[in-house]
Amino acid sequence: MFVVRCPSCKHTMRYQPVKAGVVSEKVKKCVFCGHSFKIHPSLVESRIVREEEKNTTSALFHTPEQVKAFKEKQ
Repeated sequence: MFVVRCPSCKHTMRYQPVKAGVVSEKVKKCVFCGHSFKIHPSLVESRIVREEEKNTTSALFHTPEQVKAFKEKQ
């Protein structure tokens, strides 16, 4: 489960992808303003604020700050 931010109204909400596939190709509809947006494939422009569960290691599941922190630890 992820916490994502709407690019239109800047509200944050939870997002749980229900079907298999690449998370960065998924589309989320904002529960506050109704704007549909992609969970962006670029880590720099990612809509993901943070993840609720820390059981994934793929870079697609982390925010740019988390990716930098992982690289600095290595």
